Amino acid sequence: MVRITIPLLLMATLSCNSNLKTDGFVGESGNSAVAEQVYDGDFDAIAVSAGLNAEIVKAQQERVVVHAPANLQSKIVVTNRGGDLKIGVKPMSRIPVRQVKLMIYARDFEALSASSGADVKAMDKYLSEKMRLSVSSGATIQGDLEANNFTADASSGGSYTGNIWAKNAEFGASSSGSIKVAGKSNKASVQASSGGTVDARQLRTETATLQASSGGGAFLGVAKSAVAQASSGGNIKIFSSGDVDVSKTESSGGSVRVVR
Repeated sequence: MVRITIPLLLMATLSCNSNLKTDGFVGESGNSAVAEQVYDGDFDAIAVSAGLNAEIVKAQQERVVVHAPANLQSKIVVTNRGGDLKIGVKPMSRIPVRQVKLMIYARDFEALSASSGADVKAMDKYLSEKMRLSVSSGATIQGDLEANNFTADASSGGSYTGNIWAKNAEFGASSSGSIKVAGKSNKASVQASSGGTVDARQLRTETATLQASSGGGAFLGVAKSAVAQASSGGNIKIFSSGDVDVSKTESSGGSVRVVR
């Protein structure tokens, strides 16, 4: 196996991340020996795109390791601008992404995004003051995260699944995006629209606000009180094992239910 180490900061001028979606199509075959290319450098935000598969592992020395056939390594673009790490492929490139594996070694981070069919898994639990997740265009994110302020948005068929612990949690799903979480929060806000779904029935929060419209679904476990508004076929279900105070507004076929 060939091993090449490149400082991440030096790569910043080479290229920017591509949002081209790949699907395993062999546009250029990976028919050479597998090589390991290492990009060293600290980062606070991670973005993966272009159908690539990535695992995030807790480590003190932050770096990215790309495992791929040697003739494909030049097609993978890794940039770091001021701690903003982006990983994708060169524009107009279609490569067999199943032959590419990304290992991201992170001490901590505050933002994580996946787009264009990328698949990202946080293999360890990460703790931070704030955390923002964004997943779109058929991409997936999986992982357990803890933050005082937690935000997750899923759109265009993107999905996030995991356990979270937060003081304040915000979830948004639209255009068939989906979020499925368990865990605990003090306060939660949920918005679902255009067929998006937030399934947080296994999340326990003290108070909540929920909005669902245009066929969106918002499901949340609430202990004390909730304000819920459903319109245009939106569906809200509030799960509670005790007495929960619910203020609800329903219009244009929207539905709000309490499930005990």
